[in-house]
Amino acid sequence: MFLSLRFADEILAAAHLLKEALASKEVPALIVDVKNFSRIGQQVATGVNQCSLFVILGTPTYGEQTATQGCTADEFAYATQLGKPMFFINMLGKGEALQVKNVEMCCAGRMGDFWAPKPDPNPPSNAPAMARAWSYPKDALVDHITGRYREVRSLLCVKYHGLQKYECLWTVLCCINMNACRLICIPCSDRVLPVLCCAVLCFAWSF
Repeated sequence: MFLSLRFADEILAAAHLLKEALASKEVPALIVDVKNFSRIGQQVATGVNQCSLFVILGTPTYGEQTATQGCTADEFAYATQLGKPMFFINMLGKGEALQVKNVEMCCAGRMGDFWAPKPDPNPPSNAPAMARAWSYPKDALVDHITGRYREVRSLLCVKYHGLQKYECLWTVLCCINMNACRLICIPCSDRVLPVLCCAVLCFAWSF
């Protein structure tokens, strides 16, 4: 999972709280390491390419094109190009709106999951230092993201398994094709190979 956010909107601490909450559900999430400035572009390219779910922390200026390589405009464009499944978290305040039109158009129907990580006036005494400044995401939001992530992962597994099935089918058909022309002139005992190939085909297709 890739967490895409505008660092200029000062929600990095909140993003780390979300990452922590997802980790408690055994869901891994990546946040670009801004300290490693020279490799931000590489981090974004690798992270977006390998992620199963692209999560947008939707603040007003999300998707704004800046001079920084790997900004949210680049992240969003690359994720869209790759056809990555997206999850939009509505972090817009009262009276605020998304300022980048293509992001607004893409996310218009996904505004239901709202999270305003405002400072917590009464944090628990044992809360981490970061949590004393920001409120944790609600369980319903974390569960929704987790459910979407697992749904996408399941679909990817089915797709991958289907490709493996077709590869197996192609291999067996090639094997049958190579031996079919020999059926006329080979002894009966040798004809067991195409039969076995057909059996393997049926077995593979049953999965």
